[in-house]
Formats: sequence, structure tokens, C-alpha cells
Amino acid sequence: LLTKLLDSGQAMISSTRLLGRYALRACILNHGTTATDVDSVLQWLATTPVDTTPRRTPLSQKTADVQAGWPLADAATVDELASVPLLAGIDDGWRRWVAAVGRHRLVPAGHSVVRQWQLDRDFYLILAGTAEVSVEEQHVSSLHPGDFFGELAALDWGASFGYPRLATVTATTDLYLLALTDAEMRQLMAAVPAVDARIRAKAAARLRRTSEAPNTDA
Repeated sequence: LLTKLLDSGQAMISSTRLLGRYALRACILNHGTTATDVDSVLQWLATTPVDTTPRRTPLSQKTADVQAGWPLADAATVDELASVPLLAGIDDGWRRWVAAVGRHRLVPAGHSVVRQWQLDRDFYLILAGTAEVSVEEQHVSSLHPGDFFGELAALDWGASFGYPRLATVTATTDLYLLALTDAEMRQLMAAVPAVDARIRAKAAARLRRTSEAPNTDA
């Protein structure tokens, strides 16, 4: 429904979670917005048909840029994840859990993994390859094996506020990723305090950078 509204050119709204449920979040972002504008968006939302059947989008459909024949298509192993700084020193059982629930995404060089202002919530660990981070098409930083990104969109902040993607991440080489859903990432954080601390520290640093300058990571 969010995508349909954005594509219509009529308005843009964001998303959030209330008591664990996904919700649409209408904020007045423009000083010129009037009550008539708000009413028209509410009317549009009330009358636009949407398929509410619960479903999980197949990975092959969600990641159209995946190349299944890429040599690194094998599943991640516990030993491989042990070299990822985010998971360093944690119990092998949780590394096995990450390897089991994570989706292995292979992104060719030059393709975007996430784009600025997208509303998806996946969290990514880089297992192999490199990527660049850009904001408004300006290079901000580079990402390397062991780095992670997407935590800002995956986390709920302050009364369940949900962030869109704050940057675009593009593969600069063939990129081998392990993706977790936002729920999986939060489950891991709740179970492993060290992971929780590392993700929140990185997220806080990226938010500080965002508030100080128009630069962030993802």
C-alpha cells in the first residue's frame, strides 16, 4: 500500500510498528500540507484495494539480481561466521542459528543491495566482497567483509519509530551477503548481549553522523 501511494505521486508516508504490529505512519512533512491534503490521503488509503493475504516473498523474487550460479552460492558455515566481528566470541549454537535462518544473497558488482528511502527492513552481514555507501549519489564510505549494514531500518527506535533506508549500498565487487529479517536480528540481539551492544553502538554512531552532516552508512 505504501508503494502504491508513492507510485501515485499523491503523497509519501512512512511505516512503523505499534505493539508489534505493522502500521502506516502519516506525518506532515511539508509546511504547505493542508487538511484537505490529509483528508485526500486518508480517503485514498481507505478506498485503494490491497491484498492482505499473509505471505513470505520468495528470495528469488525479492532479490532479482541474485545470480544462483555464482561460485559462492554454498550456505555459510559456522566456521565462516566465526570470522565475522559481529558474531565473534558468541556461542556456537547461535552462530548455527544465524547460518540456518539467514538467507544467502549474491549481488553482482554494480548492483544495489538497498536504495535510499526504501522501506524494507532486512539486515545484512558481508561475508565476501566490497560495497560502497552513498547518500544522494555522493560516496560516503566503503564496506568490507565482516561489516554489517541495515540495522537502522531493522531496529525500532523510540515508540516504535521505523526508519527508511538512509543510504544506498552498491556492490563494488561480487558481493556475498547473509540477510536476516528485522525480527531475526532483534531475536539475536535479545539472546546475545554482545551482539546487541555491537549493533546498537554502530547504529548510534551512524545516527550521530546523520545529525552532524548529510552522511550515513545505511
